[in-house]
Amino acid sequence: MTEININIKIDNKKKIGRVEEAVLEDSSIKPGDYLEAKIKIRPFRGELIEKVLTIQIPSDTPPGEALLIVRGGGELNNQQEELVNNSKQDYKSLEEILKAIADRPRGNQIIGEAIIYSNEGATGEETYKDDLKKKEDKEDLIISKIEIDMVVEGYLEIPFTILEEQPIN
Repeated sequence: MTEININIKIDNKKKIGRVEEAVLEDSSIKPGDYLEAKIKIRPFRGELIEKVLTIQIPSDTPPGEALLIVRGGGELNNQQEELVNNSKQDYKSLEEILKAIADRPRGNQIIGEAIIYSNEGATGEETYKDDLKKKEDKEDLIISKIEIDMVVEGYLEIPFTILEEQPIN
């Protein structure tokens, strides 16, 4: 190879939006149901854009209080930032590295994360340790992502309730 050609088009418009509002379709849902939130994003000097974020709550989720966090993909809270900075992965293949990079949140995504508070019979210390363990175990995360054509900023928390599953007779 003797030459590489790259064509670049530069647009002077700012492609930034802020999460302004998130409204749940239903603030009480059953395990196994879908949590739907209407997300309103305000582009820089633009009109509101509405997107629908859908997250399925696992069928084995215990009843209780929960929280939906809606944020831009570039926004990391302090714990996530610390986890990214301090985590040293031992990748076994190039595919694992590429998958890890592809799974990271990107700035042009709206991220919805459901956090389930489950403290059935646990003391405060046990609950705290369990919550830390769950945050470290990425398989336990309930996340949905929407990609849009702008960088998304902002952070909102919306409480909701998981109802007890009614047995079918």
